[in-house]
Amino acid sequence: MKLSKSIIVTGLLFSSILGGVNVNNVVSYAADTNATEQQTTEEKKVTIRFVDNSGKDITGETSLQNKTVNIDGKKNSVSLTDLKGINIPETYRIKNSTSKIVKNDKESWEAKVVLEKGEVFSLNYEGFENVQPADKAKLPKQLVVFNGVIDGNKITNIPVGYKIDKIIKNTDKTMTVKMVQATEEINVVYILDGQPISIDGLSNKANIKKNSEIVNIDELGINLGGFKIKNNQKQFSVDRSTGHGIVKINLISGIQKPANTKNILIIFRTNKKDTKTQVSAYSKDVNIDSKALSIKDIRIPEGYIVKDTSFEINNQDEIIVEVSKKSESNSNGSAVTKPTTKPSTTTPSNKHVVKVQDFKGTVATTLGQYVTLYNAEGKAISGRRLAGESNWAADKTMVRDGVKYYRVATNEWVKASDVYEYTASNAVVETAAGNYKKLFDSKGNIVSNRGLAAGTKWMTDKTALIQGEKMYRVATNEWLKVSDVK
Repeated sequence: MKLSKSIIVTGLLFSSILGGVNVNNVVSYAADTNATEQQTTEEKKVTIRFVDNSGKDITGETSLQNKTVNIDGKKNSVSLTDLKGINIPETYRIKNSTSKIVKNDKESWEAKVVLEKGEVFSLNYEGFENVQPADKAKLPKQLVVFNGVIDGNKITNIPVGYKIDKIIKNTDKTMTVKMVQATEEINVVYILDGQPISIDGLSNKANIKKNSEIVNIDELGINLGGFKIKNNQKQFSVDRSTGHGIVKINLISGIQKPANTKNILIIFRTNKKDTKTQVSAYSKDVNIDSKALSIKDIRIPEGYIVKDTSFEINNQDEIIVEVSKKSESNSNGSAVTKPTTKPSTTTPSNKHVVKVQDFKGTVATTLGQYVTLYNAEGKAISGRRLAGESNWAADKTMVRDGVKYYRVATNEWVKASDVYEYTASNAVVETAAGNYKKLFDSKGNIVSNRGLAAGTKWMTDKTALIQGEKMYRVATNEWLKVSDVK
């Protein structure tokens, strides 16, 4: 503005001497001149000199000859951002984040930028298996080390499925880069008789080669114990639809049978030819040459009778036994009167106290192994068990000598301590705010290596009362307290 006023005054003086002058033109010119002056003062032209730690100019590098940059005229130092357009050789790096701007002896602006020179090492790679030569060719051939610090992050284009294990610095200006297969943790789901199960001793986690789509059973590193894989399957697809890898393995019992035996299934029906009339069934090991069983070799369901005394084994290793209710006929086929009342509590001569009540609900097994079944006398039933984490409808409860049971089939009872009552659900729950939420197994024990983040949503398929607290099931044998839900 001072320049503008000066020009205007001068113009007026000349006006009095020379006569008429267009003052508007003078003012306009003054304003334009002022704008130009402001523009030229917004930037500085700074010469960049690249020097070593001792302050000497670096020579021999064409790209490091003096460069000129334009920077904000108000700045008194050059930043890394100001230098981003200059190509610094890979063997050098800028030591300081800023460099002071000073006037040299020619009254020009300059800044000395200190560069560090690194050591160059040739790289040799070890540990690759079945990697294409074209993929190996993309790996860096050398690595520059500054101040003795090896930066493995500069080794890029590593083939998929591998990672750096360690880098060894050799004495001949070379480095050996040892590679290992990168792994990821996946979930392993075991399925028996169509139901997901959790079995003690079988790990539900496995580490596999990262991003694998197919894995071999040997890669999973699991010990199946008393189980075998159905159809002797060797390879499994990795399901990533949920965002986390899952492998599903179908199992069959691998328990060894005695020599020269076979396992048959004995099925009881009220109509031999109608599968819908099935009462119960159980399996039994018999001699491999057996063609039939006698009535004394089979266990007839409680409350039923049979007419036949011998039962043939068919080509499917099954025996179909036709039965009828005792209330409908006795062994001679004559009618039998039904009792009008059913006592809820009995005390037999052996002094066992038994109380039976009607019940309508569902129970699920909790143990990680097969669960034992019992008859109404509390004796274990051989040849019949329930798989872990399987669901069953129950129609009665029994308390025998203080031990509670649920009836899951005719004369087949399971101890209450081996199951839990549940209600089927199909909902989404959201964890409450605050800390992560603990998970529990179906016995009420804390799952030590798992928890849910606050404010996350989870599908639930069951609700149950576990150790006196209502809980939601959010994964196989993983339960979340209702109190931890919004």
